[in-house]
Amino acid sequence: MTARHDNVVRLLAHLFRTAGGIVHIEPRSFNADRVRPDLEVIMSDRMVFLDVAVAHAAAPSRRSTAPLAAARAIENTKRAKYGHLAARQGAVFLAFAVDLRSLRAQAEQVIRLINSQSARFSFGPRGARDRALPAQLLAVAIQKGNALIARYGALAARSAARR
Repeated sequence: MTARHDNVVRLLAHLFRTAGGIVHIEPRSFNADRVRPDLEVIMSDRMVFLDVAVAHAAAPSRRSTAPLAAARAIENTKRAKYGHLAARQGAVFLAFAVDLRSLRAQAEQVIRLINSQSARFSFGPRGARDRALPAQLLAVAIQKGNALIARYGALAARSAARR
């Protein structure tokens, strides 16, 4: 699941850089609790801190299978964890929380921010089709991650059956 998360982080960084932003990706520390969000983005008119989460409502750790309930819970947790840090540095914090089918409001806000930033540059989105591209690319990245997870599960099951 880390690969799916990291693919989304790298894609968001690419989209913001293409839109003229300066992006810092926080290095992953596998043995420590994170103290900074995944991305720090500096744009012409603001600084945004982003933290990414891809939730699955049916995961054993989730309490509700309602649409977006898991993503909502993660979004609230991340806002509580990183919101004060962003405010202290004069930034806006947004949680890019998605489930396997839908985007939470802040994730949609991130996509609108990418599009509005891109529109300031001559190479930015111009038509409705171009404005849809970031969401489409993110959907593909999430599904690619899902495929990697399914493949890993299938390989693990095959290996276990051979024992």
